[in-house]
Amino acid sequence: MAESEHSQDNVAAIRTRLDNIERMTRLAIASNPNSQAHIEELFRRRTGSAELYMALADGPKSQEELTSVLGKSQPTVSRIITHLYESGLIDRVPVAGHVVWMWHDMERTLGISRVARRLATKPTTKAATPQQDAADVSSD
Repeated sequence: MAESEHSQDNVAAIRTRLDNIERMTRLAIASNPNSQAHIEELFRRRTGSAELYMALADGPKSQEELTSVLGKSQPTVSRIITHLYESGLIDRVPVAGHVVWMWHDMERTLGISRVARRLATKPTTKAATPQQDAADVSSD
């Protein structure tokens, strides 16, 4: 069934409203002084997440490419990807029958890579958190 002109106008109005809500949300997040601390906490929750995030700096990569670049096991990279994706720091993009991962649009607003770069270059001395299973700590 073809869309009527009226329903197309409604869809366009809804898209415009959603775009405006996204812009307001980005502004609210960017203006929140706790945003950087929250992002840092998200990276600290999963060992290797800052490094994986920085591996996406030069563009989208598949999970296999990330496994190769980071020198970590596939299960570990999968857990890190899941953590970053569920935290809203990276996006999943289907491309030609497979999935690639890339920075979320929030990178432009918040400069998430500045936090990741700082954490990726620091040696980690912190013990594993309950969210990290033994495979994360011992396998890589």
